[in-house]
Amino acid sequence: MIPFADLLDTPKNELVVAAIDQGEIPIAYTCSLVPEAMLSVGKLLPLRVRAPGISGTESADIYLARTPC
Repeated sequence: MIPFADLLDTPKNELVVAAIDQGEIPIAYTCSLVPEAMLSVGKLLPLRVRAPGISGTESADIYLARTPC
C-alpha cells in the first residue's frame, strides 16, 4: 500500500501512471475554483497542479499572472 503522503508529494505517482496505462488522459489545472466534475468527463483525469516542498513564489511571480484561474 502506498502511503498517502507519498501520493501528495509526487505529482506523477503510481496511481496516475496506472490511470494513464488504462487509457485515461491527465489534464492539469491550477485553480481551486475549477469544478473538478467538469474535468472528469469521459477518459479525462483531473490533476491539480501543486508545488510540494516549495516555500516561495518569487520566480513564478515574475513569469506568471497572480490569478491563473
